[in-house]
Amino acid sequence: MARTGYPSVPEAMAVSKESLGALARAANRLLTGKSNNVLDVTLRAGFATTVIQSDRIGADSHFGWGALTANAAAIKASIYVTNRAQGSATVNHTNTANADQDFTCEITG
Repeated sequence: MARTGYPSVPEAMAVSKESLGALARAANRLLTGKSNNVLDVTLRAGFATTVIQSDRIGADSHFGWGALTANAAAIKASIYVTNRAQGSATVNHTNTANADQDFTCEITG
């Protein structure tokens, strides 16, 4: 079954073109996946934990990981997150000497 997507929000309405246009553009960005919830993370080489910090992180945040390098892909299954709090979390991972353990991290919640 083909997906048709979600309808766009009109950019011009009766209240104020400028404010409603800004709201519509923001909503349309969300509808196309542009939600500003992705963080670039490089895991620390030679350690089994990496602390990440962002205003987007909270105590109930969920993290999705996208490997950007072969070394990152090799350890992706070992990743789990602890110590979630407002503004930071601890990423637990395999301890390797590789310095290019680069990921994109999607933060929701």
